[in-house]
Amino acid sequence: MISNTAKWNYFVFKLSYGSFERKVAVFAPNKEIAKYGLGFTEDEKVVLLKETPGSLVLLQKSKLRPKELISLLQALQKCMKAGAAISKSLEIAAFGVKHPLTRGVIGVLLWNTAKNGLQLSVAMEKMNSLFDPVLIAMVKAGERSGKLPFILEDLAKRMEQASSIRSKTLASLYYPMFVIGLTIVGATIVNFFVFPSIMNNFKMMNAKLPPLTQLMIDFAGFTGDNPWLLLIPIGGIVSLFFSRKRIAQSNFFQRQLIRIPIVGQLIAGSIFERSLNTLSLLQKSGINIVDAYKMTIDVSGNIAFKEYFSSVLEHVKVGNTPDKAFLKERYRLGKHSAEVANLMRVASFTGEDWKALGELANSVSEDVKLKAEALPKLIQPILLVFIALIVGLMIAAIYLPSFYLLLNVLRN
Repeated sequence: MISNTAKWNYFVFKLSYGSFERKVAVFAPNKEIAKYGLGFTEDEKVVLLKETPGSLVLLQKSKLRPKELISLLQALQKCMKAGAAISKSLEIAAFGVKHPLTRGVIGVLLWNTAKNGLQLSVAMEKMNSLFDPVLIAMVKAGERSGKLPFILEDLAKRMEQASSIRSKTLASLYYPMFVIGLTIVGATIVNFFVFPSIMNNFKMMNAKLPPLTQLMIDFAGFTGDNPWLLLIPIGGIVSLFFSRKRIAQSNFFQRQLIRIPIVGQLIAGSIFERSLNTLSLLQKSGINIVDAYKMTIDVSGNIAFKEYFSSVLEHVKVGNTPDKAFLKERYRLGKHSAEVANLMRVASFTGEDWKALGELANSVSEDVKLKAEALPKLIQPILLVFIALIVGLMIAAIYLPSFYLLLNVLRN
């Protein structure tokens, strides 16, 4: 039950100290564990206000929110560096989180570490549906080496960097998507509501309409007589929404996604940065090289990158050094794989593969950030052409009949 969030409940507590009161929500397996994740002091009075079945709230997640996880890791590493134990660090971290699910997760971790005496990595393994296998492996490596605070600090920094790249990439796509959507909506309104009423005046004069205008009138009339046709695009959008995960996981979609001009380069760069960061951190933590590559393959998430790192791993398994393995696959992903091959050849002399991978990941990260910031400017000419085409067709369809009518008058 502890690892299955579908069976968790939503608790709302009132915490009071004198005349001061605050409400805190926790999504947890039970009331006792929920209290562990509240983040309250001993002098505060705790009262349960309500308990709601988890099936009635939309808080079930397969993973924690990136920002919340980063905040949790940062709090843990700071407390542990100051000499606090895991349980005390988790208690302090509970004060800084905001999402009810994260509070519940902290409550479960505290329950397993403070009450049941488990190590943090073991407590995380019991909640493997909420924590990434890479995170669990690195925590386990940190516990073995005694450098857990430093590993958590590195991990938080890399995750924050990856989150920043992702947010910048998505933000750069919002503007063109908004403009395209607004243009389509505007054209639809004009075509179905404004355009027919204007054209009625020309029909009354028995004027011959231009082919473009007649085509748009016929289209509007046909769809007006068959309104069920509007269900096709709506159904397509709904179908895409519910099939988005299956589509996103298909090999064909993943291959084509990174081939899209401009945008595909951004996505490929983000995947590459995330993969290299993961491999660098895993190797730095002392995790077995085969396991490190296997985890990196899973983290990459794209079939092209999975095949790339899988091929590198196969070369390593048959006795090739990492620099030779990357060199053999230097043409698979274009400039990115070539850069890795070159850097790994240099790193082979120092024996610090993880350092070279981390440096390249930082370089790719900066490159992606710059491209993401410049994306709206790069796409703007395409947007202008798209808008000009749509608006131009609408204007031509509306005003051409006036010229046809004028020509008819002059002829007669």
